[in-house]
Amino acid sequence: MSEELNKQIAHSLEATPELLPYLPELLADVWALGSSVEIIVDLLRHVGINNSEQRVFDVGCGKGAVAVSLAKENGCRVYGIDGFDPFIAEARNRATGAGVAELCTFECADMCQAVEDIRDYDAVIYAAHNPVLMGRPCVEVLRQCVQRGGYIVVDDGFLADGVKSKPPGYEDFLPYDQTVAALTACGDRVVHEATQSPDTWHADDDRFIISIRRRAEALAARHPQAAGLLDEYVRGQERECEQMKAIHIPATWLLQRS
Repeated sequence: MSEELNKQIAHSLEATPELLPYLPELLADVWALGSSVEIIVDLLRHVGINNSEQRVFDVGCGKGAVAVSLAKENGCRVYGIDGFDPFIAEARNRATGAGVAELCTFECADMCQAVEDIRDYDAVIYAAHNPVLMGRPCVEVLRQCVQRGGYIVVDDGFLADGVKSKPPGYEDFLPYDQTVAALTACGDRVVHEATQSPDTWHADDDRFIISIRRRAEALAARHPQAAGLLDEYVRGQERECEQMKAIHIPATWLLQRS
């Protein structure tokens, strides 16, 4: 894995490259990594992505939570890519454990390169990532991966009303109206939109923090030289969750390519 890709992966996980060896254990209790799995599965099922004739491309698939669930619940074929090899290894194991290994293909690859090469899929999923991809609005890049009439799932969110200034890391996020305008700027149609209740995602965040704090303490006991890095990571995640509660509304959009 190149040093540059290491930096990109660490940044996407709000970590530093030095923490990468510890991340599989730090995040061992978290499968979905921020993705709205049930929502995505339901949205695609309702538009007919529900059998082995359909092919879905999961960009930045993480540990395969969305991909494995789609294969198991909807029966479709899923190709997932992620730059972090330990996540890909777990995704493959999860697919085998769920009995859908024949429907899932996982590959460790550079996300930015993959989206330039993939074409003619029935749907593409971009979950829990920045709304800008390769310096362009994510849909502008993602729509190239699907055939006309195919579907694009963007699972992230928008700025809450009244947010006056964006903290570091949120520069590319927009208020609701501007977010929808950016998603549809290429002429694609919003088929469905789903938001989560604050209570649901606040509870998810709280469980996440408890989990990584416990994991970090166990790791620090075995690797005291990394205790400072681990503590800094946990504190950073706590700050991130508090910021998100204040400024970010999670949402999932299903678009149909024009």
